[in-house]
Amino acid sequence: MQICKALNVKVPKVDEDITMDTEWAKANASLRRIWDHTPEGAAIIRRVLDAIADLRLPEADETDRPI
Repeated sequence: MQICKALNVKVPKVDEDITMDTEWAKANASLRRIWDHTPEGAAIIRRVLDAIADLRLPEADETDRPI
């Protein structure tokens, strides 16, 4: 906490309401459910997601959309 104060970094309070898109929250929860908390597991998930992205049609690509 002292480092955050020294760097003037805002730390959200526990009761502070953080809003997140519902579908993104669901995707995030699914990702965390399948991840085994290892770097190798994260790499596998990244490769699978990249492969899925490669299958999408170019007109359906939303890479310019903010997350």
